[in-house]
Amino acid sequence: PSVRIIAEKPKESLYSRPRKYIQCSSPEPAEPGYINILELAESMCRYDLDDIDLYWLQELNVELEDMGERFVDELTMERVMEALERQCHDNMNHAIETEEGLGIEYDEDVICDVCRSPDSEEGNDMVFCDKCNICVHQACYGILKVPEGSWLCR
Repeated sequence: PSVRIIAEKPKESLYSRPRKYIQCSSPEPAEPGYINILELAESMCRYDLDDIDLYWLQELNVELEDMGERFVDELTMERVMEALERQCHDNMNHAIETEEGLGIEYDEDVICDVCRSPDSEEGNDMVFCDKCNICVHQACYGILKVPEGSWLCR
């Protein structure tokens, strides 16, 4: 096999509009055959049912059929799950950003997830991650000062 290098010709382009400036401003497609990307994005469901979801949906539909109700299709189930996840995410973020998230009750059985010790002392407090709820001593995780408000682990 042999390779021959061909000199590249410079591309001539007049003006290239950056992608960040391209947007759809009208609700109707500009030309026939084109789709409104905003409408398409809104209609897409970001949740995909897995095997467990499909099994649960199948069992639900059996029960609904026994009760004489209409069955739930996969797309409806995906949209419901997406809405529930979005609402749960919003509620968690609201709790973290407000004083509601600071009202965690004291639990005597709390242990450090690094050293497994339940003891804490002044200057070496237990700190909880506001996202994954891991509990660590300041010294075990290298936290010099307990932050005001929320704290997220690495």
